[in-house]
Amino acid sequence: MSYRRISNYMGGAFIGALGLFNSSKLELRQLSNTNTELLFQNGQIISAAMIGVCMAGILGEVLFMKSRNNLKLSLKLATQSSSKEDNIVMEQNPSKTEEEEEEEE
Repeated sequence: MSYRRISNYMGGAFIGALGLFNSSKLELRQLSNTNTELLFQNGQIISAAMIGVCMAGILGEVLFMKSRNNLKLSLKLATQSSSKEDNIVMEQNPSKTEEEEEEEE
């Protein structure tokens, strides 16, 4: 699921880069201090903002995936260690069941 989001962000950043390139080239063709020049400058600003948002999204997804993998690993290790502890307790007291242990407490 997260790899799909990353690819969407990469596509958005690519489209933003194309828009930035096109706006820059078209701005050079316009006369100074005209409305069309301002229009293309606004296109550059919007394209640059789109690239920034997409890069932040990619970074956020990578960090999310990393923290999710760390959480899965820690949960896996915790369940493995608890099952090993249960096995050690059962080996030490094989005749006692859990109900008998609770009654003693």
